[in-house]
Amino acid sequence: MRAWKLSIVVFALLCGAGGCMSYEEGARQYHVGAYSCPAERVSVRPRPDLDAYDVTFGDLVKPSEEVLNDPERYAVWKKEDEKRRATYRKNGEVYESTGCGQTAILLCFHPQNVGGRGGMDPTRVACAPLKAGPDVVY
Repeated sequence: MRAWKLSIVVFALLCGAGGCMSYEEGARQYHVGAYSCPAERVSVRPRPDLDAYDVTFGDLVKPSEEVLNDPERYAVWKKEDEKRRATYRKNGEVYESTGCGQTAILLCFHPQNVGGRGGMDPTRVACAPLKAGPDVVY
């Protein structure tokens, strides 16, 4: 229990001192690095209208015909699918970055601590492109 309380204190101190990185800043940094675009020419906005799981996986994750045709098995599949979706949504948010003629739809998240005891690292943000290019419209 003591380690947990200490983690909360460290987290509060890091974030209170400006040590936490926002998803918006992570998305901006991604765009700057990916497209060699000056930060002041990059605009970033959250996309709460886009579901992180659906944008990432689309139709790739779906039950087999066999499972679809068995109501009990489909109920189990559906329950497990909701757990996967909830975990994905909890751990990341979708952002759109635009600048220098490029647009990217990004999944941004706080990565896990490396070499630690797990948990997220609030001082860093990683963004992965879900869709990118000059013609991205979502």
